[in-house]
Amino acid sequence: MNSTHELVPKHAGYNFPAEWEEHDAVYFAWPYDRTSFPEIKETETAFIKLLHAFEGNEQVKLLVHPDIEKRVIARLQKNSLQQVEPISFDYGDVWFRDYGPTFITGPDLGIIKWTYNAYGNKYPELLKDDKVADFLQQQEGWTYFKPNIVMEGGSIETNGLGTILTTKQCLLNKNRNPGLKKRDIEQIFRSYISAKNIIWLEDGLLNDDTDGHIDNLARFVNANTILVASESKKTEPNYGALAKNEAVLKQSVDQDGKSFNIIKLPIPHVFSGELSGSASYANFYIANHSIMLPTFGVKEDAYAIGIMKEHFPKRTIIPIPSTYFVVGGGTIHCMSQQLPKYTI
Repeated sequence: MNSTHELVPKHAGYNFPAEWEEHDAVYFAWPYDRTSFPEIKETETAFIKLLHAFEGNEQVKLLVHPDIEKRVIARLQKNSLQQVEPISFDYGDVWFRDYGPTFITGPDLGIIKWTYNAYGNKYPELLKDDKVADFLQQQEGWTYFKPNIVMEGGSIETNGLGTILTTKQCLLNKNRNPGLKKRDIEQIFRSYISAKNIIWLEDGLLNDDTDGHIDNLARFVNANTILVASESKKTEPNYGALAKNEAVLKQSVDQDGKSFNIIKLPIPHVFSGELSGSASYANFYIANHSIMLPTFGVKEDAYAIGIMKEHFPKRTIIPIPSTYFVVGGGTIHCMSQQLPKYTI
C-alpha cells in the first residue's frame, strides 16, 4: 500500500456512524449548473420544496455560489426558510455527499477528506469541488484525516457497527486508484472508517456516471436490514446487475457473522432501455424525524413509500419529487451529507 497514506492511529477511537444516528445539521449545495440541470428554474423550485421538508427537522447548511448569493438569500427569505444557513463558496455542482467531508465521531468530531476527481476525471469543470472539505474544515476546525485515496462519499454505506457496503465497479475502477488493490482499500477502510466487515457488490445502474455508487443500490435501514434496489423485469437492462448484487447480500453476513434481512426496493421506471439512468429509491436521506424519499411520478412510487413506512415506523416519510434532480445524475442522498450530533 502507498506509504503516503496517513493512517488514523489504532487508539484514536473514532467510529463511522450510521445515518439514522442523531444529526446536528445537514449540508447541501444550491443547484445552479445548467449542464447538470438544463431546466434550472424548475430544479430550483424543486430544491426549495426539499429545503422546506427540513423545517422542524434539521438545520440546513447550504453552499451558495458567490455569483448568485444575493438572489439565493433573497429567495430563502421570501420562502421563510430561517433554518437554512447560507455559506458562500465557489463550487461546481450539488453532489455534496461525494466531494464533501465524511464525518467520524470519537474523542471529537473528525472528518475524512477523500480526494475527489470528478468521477474519474469525467468532468474537469467539477474538479474544484475537491476544495470544499478543506474550506469547511478551516472554518469549523474539525479533526482532519486525509487518506490520499480517490473516492466519493456516495460509494460507501455503513450500519454504524463496522459493516461497510461498497462496489467493485466504483472503487476498483482504473479511473480512481489504479495503484491500489482490493486489500489496500480494505485496509484504508479499517484504519479510517472503523470497518470490521466489508461487503463488495458488483456493478451499479446502467449509465450511472458515478460508476456504481452504493447509495443507489443498497442501504441499511437498521444494523441488520438492507434495502436493495431490485428489478423485476428481466427485459430491463439493469436486471442482471441488480440480481447479482442481491445474491451477494443474501450470502453475506454482518460484523458478528449473522445473516442480513434483505428487502427488495423497486427500481422506478423513469427511464427505460438504454436510457436507463440513476433514478433509485435507495437514494433516500434519513433525517432526525423523517425520511426524505425521492419520487418520480411513476407507479412504483406508492410501493416504495409503503416499504419505507414499514421499515421506518418512527419517522415520517416525506416524498420529494426528484425528476428534475435525477437528470443531473443523482437525487437526495447524493446531494446531502449529515453532520452527526457530537457533544463532549
